Amino acid sequence: GEGEWLNTSIYTWRPSESLLPSTVYRATIPAGLVDTTGGLLAEDYSWTFATFLPQVTSISPPDGLLYVGPTDVISVTCNQPMDRASVQEHFSLAERGGQAVPGTFDWSDEDTVLLFTPRPALKRGAFYIASIEAGALGAVGAEGTLKDYRWTFNTAPLPRVTKMTPADGAIGVNPSAGEYVKFSAPMERDTLNDHLTIEYYDPYRPESGFLTPTLVYSYWHQYDTELSLSFSLRASSRYTVTLGPGLMDQYGAPIEAAADGGNAAVSRFATRELDPSCYFAMPGRVGTLDAYTTTTAVVGFRNISQLDLELYRVPTRSFMLLASDAYRAWQNMARGAFVPVHAWSIPVSPPLNKTQVR
Repeated sequence: GEGEWLNTSIYTWRPSESLLPSTVYRATIPAGLVDTTGGLLAEDYSWTFATFLPQVTSISPPDGLLYVGPTDVISVTCNQPMDRASVQEHFSLAERGGQAVPGTFDWSDEDTVLLFTPRPALKRGAFYIASIEAGALGAVGAEGTLKDYRWTFNTAPLPRVTKMTPADGAIGVNPSAGEYVKFSAPMERDTLNDHLTIEYYDPYRPESGFLTPTLVYSYWHQYDTELSLSFSLRASSRYTVTLGPGLMDQYGAPIEAAADGGNAAVSRFATRELDPSCYFAMPGRVGTLDAYTTTTAVVGFRNISQLDLELYRVPTRSFMLLASDAYRAWQNMARGAFVPVHAWSIPVSPPLNKTQVR
């Protein structure tokens, strides 16, 4: 290499060829070096350093992943070209408490990525520990990885339905709800439409039928293990949501059929009636009426048996404040501050879940 003095106290040296990775070097300044004042280096000064050592920079599947496929390839990426035989010797994959998993090795062209394919396929629903033990060598140099690198993952169980909400037999279900399904493994989305049926029966029309796929919106979550079905529920009606046995997971396994009827899962539930409601049919909270005609206030109501009405005289100042739609004024409004004029009740009997006006 070549060296040069930057000043009388700093000397730099550059090797003519790149230093080898994974190698420990020893540098020495021989005794006898003289400084500008005549001082003499009495003995050799030596120190050692190492070029960057091999280490694991990334792995797949990532540590802690819950739904690894039984035939997924295990990959280990290192920070430099590696000695294939050494890395393969230091690699292991085993089920917890079990023997090492056999398989085949492959490498990237740069020898930086190890690929391990389990043969035979991994067990479903099992916990595995993968590791690269300390000492795995790079392609050049005598120093290996300094410490063990271990990670764990779970293979996906065989697919089955673990939960449906509403549950089978549920009553009083909110008509604004949908259907939630939890699977044990990531599912193949494309198999849903052909194996999902939603049947309804409305006893008050009466009317029954099936919802077509275009009326059902599906949303997948959590690595495709959770499914939310959104569709328009009728109040006071009965529904049957059925998942057929043809559903498949992402690894080609058919879903387990339930004991009753061979379907994957069934949710039979009944919706409750709509919440009672009552309101004045006005464009907002404040309206104006013609004092020279018969005063008529239109009221909408649903699922109630009686309208209880009260009329108050409101001071002009209070009315102007409320008319400005001031939030605090409406929050603090107290009927006791106003003068009551009249109160009356009107019996009503609207059809179930239907809104009427009067």
